[in-house]
Amino acid sequence: MIPDHNSMKGIMMTKGPVSTRSACKNGFQYLRHITKVQFLDAAEALHAAQLGTLISVKSDHGQAISVFVKKLPSEISEDKLAELQLCTLEQYRQRFYMHSPQSVSLSLRMKLVSLGYVEESLLK
Repeated sequence: MIPDHNSMKGIMMTKGPVSTRSACKNGFQYLRHITKVQFLDAAEALHAAQLGTLISVKSDHGQAISVFVKKLPSEISEDKLAELQLCTLEQYRQRFYMHSPQSVSLSLRMKLVSLGYVEESLLK
């Protein structure tokens, strides 16, 4: 399936260093109805573009949660963001360093830290 541009943009512009389908749904009016398949297709395309890593983490209830761990702004080129027409590097930087939304639970954030995907200082 061809990834939806709005879904890709939503993942990259979600507040904080990680994005989940729930964070996209709660953070953007135009993604209120994003499906799991749409999120995964968009996250896989972003992963292929080397803008982050798509992983699966088990929740406290044993459910698998797909998480897109975004690259640090210093690891992304303005040209790559422009090529995909997602945002500017400055817009990405501002959103990346914002507090993660409440839809990314504290336990999920701590698992990402313990697994070495994200530095704890980025999730506060």
